[in-house]
Amino acid sequence: MTAKQTWTLVFLGAAVGAASRVGLGSLWQGAAIPWAYVLINLWGAFALAVLYGGLAGEGGQVLAAKHQQALRLAVGTGFMGGFTTYSSFMLQVFKLPAHLAFSYALGSLVAGLVVAVVGYRLGRTLCWRYAAALVSATVLLVGAMSLPKMSTLLALSTLGAAGVGALGRWKLGDWVNSKIHTPITLGTTIVNLVACTLMGAVSGASASANWPWLAVITTGFLGGLSTFSTASVEGGSLVLAGKTRWALTHQVGMALSCFAALALAYTLTN
Repeated sequence: MTAKQTWTLVFLGAAVGAASRVGLGSLWQGAAIPWAYVLINLWGAFALAVLYGGLAGEGGQVLAAKHQQALRLAVGTGFMGGFTTYSSFMLQVFKLPAHLAFSYALGSLVAGLVVAVVGYRLGRTLCWRYAAALVSATVLLVGAMSLPKMSTLLALSTLGAAGVGALGRWKLGDWVNSKIHTPITLGTTIVNLVACTLMGAVSGASASANWPWLAVITTGFLGGLSTFSTASVEGGSLVLAGKTRWALTHQVGMALSCFAALALAYTLTN
């Protein structure tokens, strides 16, 4: 595949994923815990793990390498990365009362690991066609059910920004992983740390102001830049490899560093 094709797949996949996130994120807005984002992040992590499990099993044998790459980029890096969000997750944790914040954060992180492990094993054991159908159903049904309630110009700008954010996540993550070699891949951690720092700064600066295009930055660019699904799948991969302690270190370390960065940036700019 050419560079232009790969960039296009990631951009378009992330734009569709972000549209689905915006639509589903508008549900249950009065709830004490943002259940819509619980659903978004956990279903995205599960579906991404099914995809990777399918490609590691029968799918890796029956699909050509270029088709596997296209699926990973369009559905994995693109759609699931744009659909799930780590920066909004951390901002919600920051703004919730302490007892709810702890329950929401811990529950989401643990559940993310569980669904990633289950999804990967399901992808490996199911017939590839069933695994592909499950992931495709996520893309099509969620996208169709959750059209964002925005003006056309704002919606297109937000989705375009999500695509740009996803491209940044993809390239920055790959660059970090190529430069730093540790038992835990740090690409996703660094990307989420950058996104959460920017989310804290923007949210703090806009807390007392009315920024009509704030969604382009937060929901769009930063939503596409950060990813909950990949973070969970990376942790799940460590669990499946028998490295549970590394998995917990990965999840807890990422969450604490991202939360601290967001809180500090919010405080400094508010």
